[in-house]
Amino acid sequence: MDKGVLIRTYRKQQGTKQDDLAVGICTTSYLSRIENNLVTATEEVYALLFQRLGKVYEDVQHAHDEMVQALEVVYQALVDDKPLNDAQLALLTTKTTAALHTMQQLIYARYLTREQQFTQAEAILKTIGQPPFTKNRLTTLYIGVTTYYQLSTGAYESILVTEKQENAQLYFSRTQSYEQAIYLYHVAFAAHRHYQFSLAAQYIEKAIALFTHRYRPLFQLKLYSMKGVILAARNRFDEAMVEYTAGVELLEAVPAIATNKQWASIFNNMAFCFEQQKRYKEASYYYQKSLQAWDDVHTMINYLRTLVFSGDVIKAKELQQQEHKAFTAEHHQHQWALLAALLHQTSATQATFQAQEEPAMKAICAAKHKELILHYAPKLAEIYGEWHQYKKMAYYYQLAYETSEELRVHD
Repeated sequence: MDKGVLIRTYRKQQGTKQDDLAVGICTTSYLSRIENNLVTATEEVYALLFQRLGKVYEDVQHAHDEMVQALEVVYQALVDDKPLNDAQLALLTTKTTAALHTMQQLIYARYLTREQQFTQAEAILKTIGQPPFTKNRLTTLYIGVTTYYQLSTGAYESILVTEKQENAQLYFSRTQSYEQAIYLYHVAFAAHRHYQFSLAAQYIEKAIALFTHRYRPLFQLKLYSMKGVILAARNRFDEAMVEYTAGVELLEAVPAIATNKQWASIFNNMAFCFEQQKRYKEASYYYQKSLQAWDDVHTMINYLRTLVFSGDVIKAKELQQQEHKAFTAEHHQHQWALLAALLHQTSATQATFQAQEEPAMKAICAAKHKELILHYAPKLAEIYGEWHQYKKMAYYYQLAYETSEELRVHD
């Protein structure tokens, strides 16, 4: 319990001066240091100060501990991706003591992030600011919440910078191993999205090692999927499929987590693994299974790309003409335009095709979507080669080569 903050809060609420509170108990300067957490007084001094403020020290401590426990229960529910009841939601917005305000606000920011209310979450985190990192609960909460927020908003590099500069994982040494594993999983996720696949592999293995004795099947599924994604990114496709298969078996064994969305996610990952190998028949099969489970625009674009690259023009045109959900990422719009150009390339003029593909590829390159560049650049080079536009052909082959080298060196 932050006793100094509580004493200062109660004193100011009552309009009591430091001199009046301290007299006969300690010096005024010592009280000032207590209130600013510069010293830790004896239990007797704390009890006397609370008594003079009309508070029973044991009651204050008990109420504080109960509130901390209740907030921890809410945080655990958020970490486990469970819904909050009305009482738990009220706990996040009810006025509390100054000593608990930061903890409450951090957990509220975690809730807002889960609900994709990013502007409100960001405002809270900015108000709190980064505290000095020490091995206490507020530090691990701050790291855990901000990492989740940054992951949700695509600030992957920020996560990696914090981990590198602060060695943030060490601050979780006193927390449950499950919470440590979640943080390491998030760092692995960020490293993968930042194309640092070897680093991602290191963190996912650490997360797995910490989690082995826990029974939380949903997080176990995330570990299987993340490890599979990382292995596939490193061209270790057979090993990736072992992880995905384990995920499928887990979904079959635990109906409670076998939602349509989870099935769709694992099938999409399996499909992408096959697509990376240019095994388009298997990729199409699993993309279809994914879309049957969950109508997702990202998977739909992946499936369309597979159909276009495999030369299945009829199915590709049928899919393109279907109504679909709104695009949820900027690259969706660019891929859609690029795939439309590729799909109608044989009937379009070279000028029309170039006018369609260039803005889309320019945007994909500007956003540094390296995997997408490696998908499309060789295909575009091949098309321009057939049209004898060798300068454009050379440009796209060079782009593919440089991107491949960036990934290899960066990893």
